[in-house]
Amino acid sequence: MLDSTVEILSLYISNPYIIIILISMIPVIESRGSIPYGILVLGLPWYKVVIVSIIANFLITIPIIYLLDPISRYFRRFRISKNFFNWLFARSERKGGIINKLKVVGLIIFIGIPLPVTGAWTGCVAANIFRINKFYTLIGVFFGILISVMIITALTLTGKTFFS
Repeated sequence: MLDSTVEILSLYISNPYIIIILISMIPVIESRGSIPYGILVLGLPWYKVVIVSIIANFLITIPIIYLLDPISRYFRRFRISKNFFNWLFARSERKGGIINKLKVVGLIIFIGIPLPVTGAWTGCVAANIFRINKFYTLIGVFFGILISVMIITALTLTGKTFFS
């Protein structure tokens, strides 16, 4: 998925940092994809890739946090989108048990562990489902992203050193 997405982006965008920004904002991929891609494939300095990835991954969560409720309420009036939002919220509720139990600390842990579907997008949806205050959600998402990025960067740099 990442390869085809990046190929399409590369056809239209020549600035590698814009590609990093866009990859960081894609659900499921987020920083887990942008950091290794920026460091290993594009050969960019790791610290620049990390900063750009953190900012982009966090910035996309702000509209998600504040617009998810009104958008989902509006689209739940239609059968097709109602099914999508029901699936999305049920899935997030299943995956977000730790968030429901520990609230903001759970959100930080959930987002901070860089596993598939535990990123900032899913964390925002889960925080919405479990009615965590939006301000605290922003804080939890930010620190979760920081932890996740530290882990991803360490693994990427270790792998780069080990396999070079």
